[in-house]
Amino acid sequence: SVAIKAAKAPVQRRPDYRGARGRIQQQLWTAMRSLGAFRLVELALCASTEEYPVKPRTAEEYVRRLTNAGVLHAVVPYKRAGNGRGVGAQAGVWRLKKSADTGPLAPKVFSASIVFDANRAAIVGQAEVSQ
Repeated sequence: SVAIKAAKAPVQRRPDYRGARGRIQQQLWTAMRSLGAFRLVELALCASTEEYPVKPRTAEEYVRRLTNAGVLHAVVPYKRAGNGRGVGAQAGVWRLKKSADTGPLAPKVFSASIVFDANRAAIVGQAEVSQ
């Protein structure tokens, strides 16, 4: 027999386990598919449930990653304020690309900086590398 020494035991979860991050991504995806065009605050509000509220910052990160992957189209580009007080900021408007609406399962954004389309079982767009 072979002894394997590991720092941590493998993670085993129940078959029905879905973490908060996955649930929130699913809620955002469902809202995107039904809204047509949307702003971040509107998306966060529509995607929120009592059990899993969605913060606008969470919606912003998911939208940014899906936009970079080519899943969403920026109808009105988002512009941050340069002075830190909100002056000059412009709310963006996004729309889900028809070709990217592959089904009801949300694209999964991993911390490894990839977007995974669960409906096609494929990576969408380019992997993002942080330095």
